[in-house]
Formats: sequence, structure tokens, C-alpha cells
Amino acid sequence: HGTWARLTRYTASAANPDVADPTSRWVMIGETWSDGMISIGVTHTIGSVRFGSDGTLLLTVGDGGEFDAGGNNPWAFGAGKFNPLDDIGRHRSQYLESMSGKVLRIDPATALGLPSNPFYTGNPIDYQSKVWTYGVRTPYRMSVDVFEGKSDPAQGDPGTLFLADVGEGTYEEMNIIPGPGMNFGWPCDEGPGPYPGGQNGNPAHTPCVSGATYDAPSLYFHHFLPNLSSPVGITGSAVIGGQRYRGNRYPANFKGQLFMGEYTEGWLAHVMLDSNYQVMHFHKFGENFPGLVGVEYDPFGD
Repeated sequence: HGTWARLTRYTASAANPDVADPTSRWVMIGETWSDGMISIGVTHTIGSVRFGSDGTLLLTVGDGGEFDAGGNNPWAFGAGKFNPLDDIGRHRSQYLESMSGKVLRIDPATALGLPSNPFYTGNPIDYQSKVWTYGVRTPYRMSVDVFEGKSDPAQGDPGTLFLADVGEGTYEEMNIIPGPGMNFGWPCDEGPGPYPGGQNGNPAHTPCVSGATYDAPSLYFHHFLPNLSSPVGITGSAVIGGQRYRGNRYPANFKGQLFMGEYTEGWLAHVMLDSNYQVMHFHKFGENFPGLVGVEYDPFGD
């Protein structure tokens, strides 16, 4: 049996800033099973925690299940547990009243949703009030370009998000998120179009609508067939989100490029984007890094 996921805050010790003060522990989300983030499989759970340029806190949450459309884990739903309306498997990603399959944006002082969020209901406690982006499966790694965006949370612009979403049967996605309310379609879509496995078992309150248009990934990688990827010629089965480089240590042509990688094949690449976040150039510059789980750089230390 699985469990629920939590977001917890600690304050650094006054005596040693490299050590957390255990007495300062505050569970921001998930104090109990019923208000936690669904994590009833071995994957598809929480991934990245990042601050926006406006000081808001952004959190990635996977769809929380296994490879199902609901009904496989009845023990996890009911009184004192998860809401039975959430027992819809991968389709939680399309359900705005679930935290699963989302990027959440909250006030780090209160853990509440923000009025500048796209689906704010008027009640900051509501899960829907915390949603910034939805329709993702396993948003394992995400970064925020804090050099874009605003400093005032009320303006609803924490900076551009770069989110790698690990796919199920066919495609990996790199999703660029310049603003609020984007829906990348999981499980109805995967990669460039409809995902047959996700079209099955449509729950009444979050059905896949035939012909619906979702936000398209900026890059996508077929698991086996490089000619079906964009850009063409690259494959991958576990995409790893990276960082947009803003420093001065490397040659000037790297500034503003996105650095990203892949876990199973172990490649690294840098991506040149235009002003509309369209891919101008993709270059794989490193290979044979098996088990790559993150690409990071210090934006304030070059």
C-alpha cells in the first residue's frame, strides 16, 4: 500500500544555518491522509519545489497513481482518506479539484492559494485555487526562470517554468509554461496528440473530449522512433528537466539556452529558443550519463 505526500517547511537553526531546527517543522500540505497529495503507487508523486520571482512557492505533483483509470486502490479512498471523487486514476490530472497532475502555486507563509492563480474560486483553501498548470503525468523536474516574471504576487507572473513530464507508453515532453492556466492534456493527450490508453475509462466528471485542443509540448521525444520526435532524431523514455542558463561564465551563445537531459539513455542537450519559446536549435552535447536525475546551476553564482 502507498501513502500520501506532504510539503513540509523547516527553519534553519539559529546556531547553525546549515542545520534545520526540528522544532520549526510545519506541514504545509498533507498533515493528514485526507488533505495530502495522492501517492498510492511507486511513482508519479511529488517532484520539484521552486520559488518564483514573486516569492510564491511552486510545487509539481504527479497524477498519483499507477497505470489505471481508477478503481484499483479502493482502500485509499473514503472517510478519513482521499476523496472518492479522486478515485479516477490518471484522469486526476484533468480534475481541477484534485492536486494531482498539477503545478501548484501557493503563498509560502500560509500554504493557501492565491487570487492571482488562474482557477481561483474565491476560497484560498480550495485545491482548485492552488492550481497554476494541469494535465501533466509525472512532472519529475521543473525550474523557474526568475529573471523573467514580476516581483508582486498579485500580478500572477512568477517567471517562465520549464517542466519535464515523463510519459507513459510513447512520448516524453518538455513543457514551457510562460503564463497561467495551461493544460497539457494528460491523459487525453501524450506528446503531439491523443493517447489511446488515456481515452479509456473516462470518468463522468473529467472526460476526454473528442477533438479537444490542449497546450502542446515545446519538445517531445518518442521512446523508440526518432523520426516521430520533435526535434527529429532524438529518443528518450525518462526526460529530465533542466535550467535556462542566465550566467556569464560560459560563452555568450549559451546565455538564455535551456540545458536538459534524459535518464535512461543518459544524454545532455542544450536548446536555443526564440522569443516565443519556439525551438531554434537542439544540440546533444553529452552522452553516457546513466541515471541522470537533474540539471542545475546557481543563477546567482554564475
